Amino acid sequence: MAQERELVKKLAKQTIKGFSELTVTKGDKVVEVRPKAEFNKGFAVKYILEQLARKNNWDSSQVVAIFIGDDKTDEDAFKVLRKRVGGLGILVNKKRKWTKASYSLEDPAQVQKFLQMLVNWKKKAEAEV
Repeated sequence: MAQERELVKKLAKQTIKGFSELTVTKGDKVVEVRPKAEFNKGFAVKYILEQLARKNNWDSSQVVAIFIGDDKTDEDAFKVLRKRVGGLGILVNKKRKWTKASYSLEDPAQVQKFLQMLVNWKKKAEAEV
């Protein structure tokens, strides 16, 4: 399996030769071709939050942002959310490992339970109003 991943990474690098603005990064289960520009999942999270706040005239610090991921490439988003009030990064992984996420869940079934809990909490809050 590791040999196949390295082969895919090597092929991706060969494919983008001559495109100096692109780079190849390897995640846990993916090989990504990305622009070298400062654009990653953390940048995307920041951008989305800023746009939502601006378009809806919200104070962005009053918005709770949740990012759930299972790959190395998600660490940029976890880092952004860790620094932010109302930011919640959740790593999905059965193994204990270093992460910038604030919390972890073991598998997609736990993610589903967590999300259902949020939905139930929201419905209850709306019913009380």
